[in-house]
Amino acid sequence: MEPPVEPADPIDEIAILLRNTNYSREVCVEKLNELGSVEAVIKDYLGVRVEKYSTVTVNQGIYTSIRKFLDRDSRI
Repeated sequence: MEPPVEPADPIDEIAILLRNTNYSREVCVEKLNELGSVEAVIKDYLGVRVEKYSTVTVNQGIYTSIRKFLDRDSRI
């Protein structure tokens, strides 16, 4: 069994950001406080877009479409 992962030290996180970006130490601290994680800061630096997916199932989508269709037709 592997030992649990300990939380990263903020100094280590800043060092990682300094190695992987062209940000200064002040900008790294600011971005880390703003975005919350090293991965998020690096994704922001690289311009990676985070896509949010809908949690609607296929059946929910079908019945939503049917309800909208029937509501629209009942108004005419």
